[in-house]
Amino acid sequence: MTLAISKRATRKSKPVTFESLRLLSKNMAAAVQTIDDGFHPDVLGEVANAYAVPQHLVQGVVKVSAGTLDRRRKAGALTDTESDTVLRLAGLFDYAATVLGGDEQAQRWLTKKQYVLGDVTPLELAKTSVGSDYVRSVLNGIEYGLSS
Repeated sequence: MTLAISKRATRKSKPVTFESLRLLSKNMAAAVQTIDDGFHPDVLGEVANAYAVPQHLVQGVVKVSAGTLDRRRKAGALTDTESDTVLRLAGLFDYAATVLGGDEQAQRWLTKKQYVLGDVTPLELAKTSVGSDYVRSVLNGIEYGLSS
């Protein structure tokens, strides 16, 4: 653990686009290494743009306050846990776009309260892996015509 922290402190991550995150979410071997290295903090803005929400909402899901984000920018990378959540959001968006027929449909569905999810937004549930898995299972039901 100490090695990872010191490694992160001495190196800066390159900014990535949301599209590259979507592709990375499909390549688990590359994803593990990239998450371990930590994404560049500017990726939070990319995710916010993709979801068409204010960045502070994405920061809430990733659990990064404004002060922490400033520190991550100085360090050059998000932590592995934060990066994992970012990649989870990208994968969830990609799956929703596939199931629902496009990016705009995914944006709408992921950011509106859904009765089947307990009247909360899928984005809110994506804060945890359990919540994200639940959203995926509902999307899976939509994809295959199952009631959830």
